[in-house]
Amino acid sequence: MERTPVQVADGALGQSPSELYEPVEHAFVDYIRAPDHHNKSRLSYQRYREYKSFLQNPERRPINPTESNWKLRAKKGFKIVNRVLYQQAGSEGNSKPDAIDRKVLTESAVFGNIKRQHEQGGYKGVSKTWALVEYYYHGVNREEVAWFIRNYESVRYE
Repeated sequence: MERTPVQVADGALGQSPSELYEPVEHAFVDYIRAPDHHNKSRLSYQRYREYKSFLQNPERRPINPTESNWKLRAKKGFKIVNRVLYQQAGSEGNSKPDAIDRKVLTESAVFGNIKRQHEQGGYKGVSKTWALVEYYYHGVNREEVAWFIRNYESVRYE
């Protein structure tokens, strides 16, 4: 399904930057929540909480086979640093030679972190922004970065 770029209301020039990009952020959330959008690497809020719970309480027993799988996966590939969940370097999906522990992003954190890397990276295109996002975060895919760049840049240059 082809999605159209976000439209910004006339008179947006007098708005603060956060107000200017608010429609893009809302459209991004709609995009990643759409039924035809798939991101198999992002953890649901429930799974994110469960992984943290299993890591914080190692003696906690799973109550069903799904939880058993989650506990095993959490122990094998994730850790908590300052109450934040990270995917460990060297684990499945994060095994490049220069890999670092990557912060696990939930749905609500994706837009802000893509935006931060895009801005800190000097407003480069999809490939360079994706390289930064992929290096630092778990739970974002390239298509989401491409959508962000298309729509963020359309607002930035209007």
